[in-house]
Amino acid sequence: MLEYVPGNLPGGINSVYIVGAAYILAAIAFITNKFVKIVAYLLAALLIASVIMIHLPIYNQAGSADSRQMALIALLKDLAIAAFALYIAGTADSHGVKY
Repeated sequence: MLEYVPGNLPGGINSVYIVGAAYILAAIAFITNKFVKIVAYLLAALLIASVIMIHLPIYNQAGSADSRQMALIALLKDLAIAAFALYIAGTADSHGVKY
């Protein structure tokens, strides 16, 4: 994963571990139905930040058409997951989900 981490990202490889731990904690919060609203908003913020700081620069600096296409797919995937996290956060109250 170190070769995919941009040089402008603070922490280097440690940021990969931190983001991975955040994804695992978000999954645990969703499964246990605790703090769903706040975790969903934080997950959406994390995903949008990764789109802006990682996927967009990779897309802009890609040389070949294939690498641009793969970067665009990753960018759209993270945006879709962020949108679904915002949907979960927005509907957390109406479905009896605990904060």
